Amino acid sequence: MPVIDRSLSVMLDGEPFSFSGRMRLRGKDGLSLYPALFTLELWNLPEEYFLRLFRAQQISVSRNDACLVSGTISDVFRHPAQEGVATTVAISLGLDLWESAVSLTVPAGISISDAVRRILAASGTGICLLADLENDSRLVRPQSFFGRASECIATVLSAVSSRAMLTPSGLMIIPPGGLSEAVHISESDLTDTVAFAGGSLRGMKPLAILSATVSGWRPGQTVEVRQGSVSFRGIIVSRCVDADTASGLWKSEMVVEVI
Repeated sequence: MPVIDRSLSVMLDGEPFSFSGRMRLRGKDGLSLYPALFTLELWNLPEEYFLRLFRAQQISVSRNDACLVSGTISDVFRHPAQEGVATTVAISLGLDLWESAVSLTVPAGISISDAVRRILAASGTGICLLADLENDSRLVRPQSFFGRASECIATVLSAVSSRAMLTPSGLMIIPPGGLSEAVHISESDLTDTVAFAGGSLRGMKPLAILSATVSGWRPGQTVEVRQGSVSFRGIIVSRCVDADTASGLWKSEMVVEVI
């Protein structure tokens, strides 16, 4: 059985954080603009490393140059553990956009993508729209938005059956058929047999449940999956990660909406 590379790389405010001790990343996120929470535990962290974490604002955790999670540090605290003292870092994804309140009216005739851009600009978060919606539509009448920026964006996108995801670079609109560029997941990436659920009721899309190695797959990505005689294309709608650099769990579970 091949030895699993369990190393994780951490960046704090864009600078490397070189800690060689035990770490464990856990969390779950989905294809929505609702904020998600991940935790990174570090065992027996030296005092100077703890102070760097405590003062940092942004953190990203990667494996083999693939970003697993990138977000805002919302809390850092210590607690006793079986192997000494553990430091837990709470990582918030999308919290800034969720907490930002907007109030604006967009005129008729502008595209859905431009409406999203105006909401993002009004949020004051500095988040940009990475690409226009494919086969973009236009608003037929003026529309007013008031409330959480993330909910306003979800509302305008729901008119064209689209969703959005936040990436480390900005916001990406996900059309109902998924992004045209797909990521390939092969049999060597999977750790168990693909399971299927849903799709029996009218209008319900079938779902595939994947157990895979820990990598940079994220909600919103279009994937092409192949395992033996089974192959399909879909959109990742949910992801759960539990990665322990010692001898604990090392897994990534995804729910894929088959398209």
